[in-house]
Parts: sequence; C-alpha cells; structure tokens
Amino acid sequence: MGRVFDSSFVAGEDLTGYGNRVVMLDGAAIKKPVDADSVPAGILWNEPALGEAGKVDMMGLTRGVCGESIAVNDRLKALSVADGLPDEVGKLVVCGVDEIGYFRALSAGEKDEIIEVLAYGAGAK
Repeated sequence: MGRVFDSSFVAGEDLTGYGNRVVMLDGAAIKKPVDADSVPAGILWNEPALGEAGKVDMMGLTRGVCGESIAVNDRLKALSVADGLPDEVGKLVVCGVDEIGYFRALSAGEKDEIIEVLAYGAGAK
C-alpha cells in the first residue's frame, strides 16, 4: 500500500497491542486519543512500548481497525479514552453530522476488521 507521508515518534505510553489504531501527538510523543477534541496524528503501524519509536502514517493511504460496521466513503473519527471503552480506543467509527472526520473509508468492514482508509493529515493540535 502506498503512503504519502509517514514519520516516527517516541511512544509517550505503552502502545503494545495497539497497532493499526489512531494516535495523537502530545508534544513530541504519541499517545492514545484522550477525548473527542483529540486531533489525530495518524494511524500507528507498529506496537511500541513506552519510549520506543512508533511509526505513524500521517497522510495518505493507510489501514485502520473498525470500531463498528463501516461503509465505503464514510467519514471516520477515532474512539477515545473518554468514550469509556478501553479496548476500543483508537478504532475508527463513523462521524456524526456535525463532527470532524480526519479519515475516509476506502473499503468497507465490520467491527475489528482492518480496512483501507485515506488519512487527511490533521497533525498536532
């Protein structure tokens, strides 16, 4: 899969078992999204422990884990820690009408499946 822009950042928390999920930038470190206002840096490709380098696809074609049923062309956002579903954090879900979507579904999928998405490259907040 071709990527337009990816980069590496130090993991600001343990992200073991967190691959193919959305991360945010907190300073120069990547972390799980904390709330609905967390602006995603992109999708994490590896699973770094605290302090290790994490590879993040920031813009372009990438893959992400579905948090629910997703159709082609859906606008997507990530579930956050504030959603109260710890095993679902960073998974992609369909945006509401008034919500900002930083990803677009290029393939369809069901919960826990990996789909192709276009990342818009929101970056740090």
